Amino acid sequence: MFARRSIGLALCYGGSVAPRSLDDSEEFWHEYTTSLQWLNIACDRLRDCFVATAFRQTKKQYKKDNKQRRYSDSRRQGACTLRMAFGVAICCFLVTFSANPQTSHEDLRKIAQNPFADVIKLPIEEDVYSGTGPFSRNASALQIQPVFPVRISEDWLLIPRVVATGMAYQPDTERTSGGVMGMGDITPTFFFAPANDKKIIWGAGPSLLMPTATSAALGSGKWALGPSLVVFTQPHWGFLGVLVQNTWSFAGDSKRAPVNEMLFQYSFSYNLPRGWYLTTSPTISADWTQAKADRWVVPFGGGVGRTFNLGKQAIDANASIFKNAIRPENQTFPKWQLSLQVILLFPEK
Repeated sequence: MFARRSIGLALCYGGSVAPRSLDDSEEFWHEYTTSLQWLNIACDRLRDCFVATAFRQTKKQYKKDNKQRRYSDSRRQGACTLRMAFGVAICCFLVTFSANPQTSHEDLRKIAQNPFADVIKLPIEEDVYSGTGPFSRNASALQIQPVFPVRISEDWLLIPRVVATGMAYQPDTERTSGGVMGMGDITPTFFFAPANDKKIIWGAGPSLLMPTATSAALGSGKWALGPSLVVFTQPHWGFLGVLVQNTWSFAGDSKRAPVNEMLFQYSFSYNLPRGWYLTTSPTISADWTQAKADRWVVPFGGGVGRTFNLGKQAIDANASIFKNAIRPENQTFPKWQLSLQVILLFPEK
């Protein structure tokens, strides 16, 4: 405002209306006020022009950065895209595929749903996480979860279950591009379960977290150990069960945060004709080392699956989507999770 008044005075003094006597002062101040008003209007319009130009440039730069971020993520997640396409192709293929089954759909579905069935299984699962961090980055993880039961006596089974993250991608959540890809941690669990078939089936055993990740962003960096418990039932209409697990760290990188985490997974399936079923199996986690507001991750969702025979190979395939309705406030956790799973079954002939 001071600059505008100075320019207005200079304009007035520079013209023919400069006051030469007291009689001319009224005319002078009238001309001065008029010049100042026009100058204010011109400055306001010039300011608006600069603001509009800056806004357009900022918007253009934002679109450019956003485009670069999506391009970078797509390049770094090329393997994830191929794996997802493969999983979707299998899910679409099972809708139209028809073959002479070696085992009935109902028997295959019951074997696939039973975590303690005396059958070798090879689950392959692709998880895609969306909306991670302030820039809504995408993450992914490919897990292999072999299950190979061993009958240690007539009454007891030992069911080793290994969860190995073979390939994972974790983006840099503080930037619009960049991330880390590699192998994650491995978690074997050894369940001891009764071999007899009852209405309520249970199993318990130790779970071990092994720090095999190739990058600090892909694993905990700690060795951890804790108990696991599974209880479930298989009525004629489907499956209902729960899994509870808690691990505590006891060794590993001293610079990494300690591990004290609980996992609670409830599973529900409702059988449909021709081997189809509706399913939900979200995993609720609680990090006891964090504050109360940053402790829980609670997803909700579900999906659909089917058991079938591909030639002589028995297969169970399912797809589910979950939303993290509750997630930590001060940490970067994804908003959505898409899970594609294919289980190779090897029942005895």
